[in-house]
Amino acid sequence: MSSTDDNSILYAISSKKGLKGLLVDAYGVYAENISEAMRKKLR
Repeated sequence: MSSTDDNSILYAISSKKGLKGLLVDAYGVYAENISEAMRKKLR
């Protein structure tokens, strides 16, 4: 059994130019909405 305090979300990101990366975010109570600046960068 796991606790939400011990979990996170991992996003695998790739661009049209072949660049790849990872984005790690909190899960549960500690999760925050992604900022508008980050949203624009990820487009």
